[in-house]
Formats: sequence, C-alpha cells, structure tokens
Amino acid sequence: MKKIIITIFAVFMCTTNIYAAGFDLLDAIAVLNMAEKQHDYDERLDINDDGIISFEDCVMILKKLFVSRSESVKPAVTINGKTFDIELSDTKVAVEFADILPQTFNMSELNGNEKYIYTDTEFTSAAQKVSHINAGDIMLYGNNCIVLFYKSFDTPYSYTTIGHITNTDGLEETVGKGDITAVFSQ
Repeated sequence: MKKIIITIFAVFMCTTNIYAAGFDLLDAIAVLNMAEKQHDYDERLDINDDGIISFEDCVMILKKLFVSRSESVKPAVTINGKTFDIELSDTKVAVEFADILPQTFNMSELNGNEKYIYTDTEFTSAAQKVSHINAGDIMLYGNNCIVLFYKSFDTPYSYTTIGHITNTDGLEETVGKGDITAVFSQ
C-alpha cells in the first residue's frame, strides 16, 4: 500500500514540477507519514477502501509541506558584524544553496559592484540573461560561483537566481572595497 501511495506522490511531483523545487522520494515518504498520522490537519483525510489517499488530499499535503519547508528556511548573511536577511527564490538552486548552510565564504571583490567565490559545490544551473542586477541580488554564475551584488547595474551576463537581500540599507558601505568574509546562515 505504501508503494502505491509513494508512486502517486512521485508521479504528482514530476508532473507538476514540484520535484524541480527540491522535493524527492524522502519528501514523499515524509508526506506519507504525515498523512498516516493526520498531523497538522483539521479534517480527516479522504482515504478510500484500498487505503489510498485522494488526489485532492495529496495536493493539499504537498502544498502544506512546500509552504512549511520554504517558510522554515530564513537565511541571512553577516558581513563585518552586520546581518542582512535573505529571501530565497523559488528555484532548485535556492534549495540547494539553503541545504549547504551554514557556510562561511571568503569572497573576492570584482568590478566595484560584486563579491564572488567559486565553491567546491556544483549547483543546478538554469542561467538566464537577467539584463539588470539589483543591489542585494545573490546569483549563481556557471554552476559553482556564488555572487553577491552590492550595486545595481545593467548586465549582458546570464545568471541563475538564488535570492535577494531584503534589507540592503548600508550594504555597499558594509562590504567595502576589498575582499570580505561572508557568513551565510539559516
């Protein structure tokens, strides 16, 4: 019976691109366990005579799991003693980035507008031409270069969006002109 339910979750996740947002078989099993315990739900789940959860309940459970997972990750970056909150984008690379936190990076200065580091981790790249960078953008260049932008400007380059610093007041002054140590945390 569990194999049938997990298969239903796997098919659902693949057909709705939820898998691309970072769900995997372990998430499906976690959802199954939550459903069996009827954990955090006001109404009884609609389970048929064969013990299979209805498609509608699968959708509800996955949505609640996705929301609780994304809301539980509240990353920040601390530079020179000042902490800046980060809002992650809805991308696979953002999930992968959150999974490696906490992390301390010694980031190099480049072009008077960004700090970067080539990591040992290869992330899932889905680079697109962004045309414009905003101060506070955190992007992936290639598949292993994390870039933190502290000035806004137009660009011809392609990046994969990781997230954005939500409170950029004082960011440029905090990062200064040289290399920095950036502590990314959850």
